[in-house]
Amino acid sequence: MEKIEPSRYTHHGRPGWVTRLPRYGQILLAACALVSAAGRREKAAMSTYPKKYADYRQSSFQNVVVKLGGEKEWFVPTSDTVNHNPPGVILCTDAGLVVQYPDRLRLVGFDGSPRWEREITPGYSATYEKSRVYFRATNQALSAVDNENKVVLDNFYVFSSSPFGFFPLAVPVGGKQLLCQTQNRAMQVDADDRREKDNANFILMGRGDWAWHVELDGEALPGLMGDDRRSVIALCDDFRVRQIAVETGKSTELFAVPQARFLAASLDRDGKLVVAMRTPKGNHQLALYTLEPDQDKKPVWLMDLGGGAVGPYVQPPMVGANNRICYIHANKLRAVQDGRELWTTPVMQARQFQYATVLADNSVLIGAASVLKQVDANGEEMATQILNPGKDITTPPVAGRDGRVYVGTARRASIAFGRSRTQAMEVG
Repeated sequence: MEKIEPSRYTHHGRPGWVTRLPRYGQILLAACALVSAAGRREKAAMSTYPKKYADYRQSSFQNVVVKLGGEKEWFVPTSDTVNHNPPGVILCTDAGLVVQYPDRLRLVGFDGSPRWEREITPGYSATYEKSRVYFRATNQALSAVDNENKVVLDNFYVFSSSPFGFFPLAVPVGGKQLLCQTQNRAMQVDADDRREKDNANFILMGRGDWAWHVELDGEALPGLMGDDRRSVIALCDDFRVRQIAVETGKSTELFAVPQARFLAASLDRDGKLVVAMRTPKGNHQLALYTLEPDQDKKPVWLMDLGGGAVGPYVQPPMVGANNRICYIHANKLRAVQDGRELWTTPVMQARQFQYATVLADNSVLIGAASVLKQVDANGEEMATQILNPGKDITTPPVAGRDGRVYVGTARRASIAFGRSRTQAMEVG
């Protein structure tokens, strides 16, 4: 049962004893919290995949066309050569590349020149919107800077977030409000001094106050928002799909998918829900649903993908041109149109990360292990780049409007990313 109410917590995510620890102590505790959370839940894919782009409708789509090829033009190592600190996010902006590491954020020019750098706290995937970079600062609050590294938002503490909680969603709404999604992570106590459950929270708030707060029973995938940002869709671990109105906070249960374990989801270009899920028997399915309330909801189409284990990271279904759906499962990328499988292509098995990005012509950039490749709209391989052994790709491939492709890589303690000399390459 979800509830809309003002705060009843004695802890609001303000900096406390954690922020008084040395910087490396905070990072170590954050890592321990992540390991503990993953260990106590079999359904580790829930709420763990952050949004990699500022487009909250398509998870991994870029409205550009590039052709992979050429040689490495430049790479920039991380400024920290001691710790294993690989980049996790690269955002193409009008000022350069915003690169997010576990403990820092950097802006690098398109010529490879470092511009500025800031220390951050893990738990939120950096977002770029209206020439602002949003991130989680070292004091646990949300902050934002402009292209010149000038602070335009600071000390924005989010209600119902403990120091090591996650922000699957933090989207600017209107002038001075943010729509945030958080997950209770212990350290939160209600008025009766009882330990708070790991529930998902959706909050519309300004600085120091909130317009509404919806707390759901259980966890939820990262919220999905359409272009109009009038509502957010929440897929919960109680098998239910809910819609929350941004203006009022009214929560409506749309439908339930009995016994389904939701793995990842996106909205297509018509506002329909594309969801990857797992049945009690271990089969994986990909389905499309409309978002009208219906207690006996049937999918528009449903595709059985077979069995297979769930890795630590599950990339949401990618939505390309003409609502073509691409999805990675069992070391294969599938292209689906109107519920019909068009083609599959193998994806290199990786220890952790298998990423893909759909481009405007429905070609797909795929990065896994030390292999970066591109297939065309028919699934035919266009080009392949093999990185040096050990330089595993750690970010989704990003296509720039200059015709180049960027990825983050890791090798031992040194990290590199770059761009191509012709129409595409990038490594480190």
